[in-house]
Amino acid sequence: DADQALQAARRDYEALQRGHGDTTAALATVQREHEALAQRQRAAAAALDKARLELEAQRQRERDAVDALAVARSDLDVLATERRQSATLARLLDSLPGMAAWVRPDGRPGWSNRAWQATFGAADSFGNALGKDRLAELEPRMRAALSGEAVSFSCVPPVDGQPRQL
Repeated sequence: DADQALQAARRDYEALQRGHGDTTAALATVQREHEALAQRQRAAAAALDKARLELEAQRQRERDAVDALAVARSDLDVLATERRQSATLARLLDSLPGMAAWVRPDGRPGWSNRAWQATFGAADSFGNALGKDRLAELEPRMRAALSGEAVSFSCVPPVDGQPRQL
């Protein structure tokens, strides 16, 4: 019986060794799968971090766009107010019985009221409206006025051969 017990123990031992080999191989497989899973998790975490950064950058661009839109709307409101004020001023100046005109730095009228236009027509320059000789006489004072200096002068240019007070 001792021989049989010894043989049974050997068989059990060999089975355990085979099982141990199988267990070791299974454990190695599980460890490789675990490492592969951990690597995929690290890659997923890195991708998630990158996506979070991109999302935050996109949100910042959206906030910047909203801020820019608010500034643009404010600028449009200011422009609309300025246009209304300009239209009101133009109507007021146009209703004056006296002549009024705005002169560009190059000497061309930028705007003139009805009284000016009724007197001089749609002159393309003050030289044409006043006459070249009269313009040469007034030019130093007009340059001073165009540079922002307060000046006052009057002249009597001929209009349709008739002198007119200006």
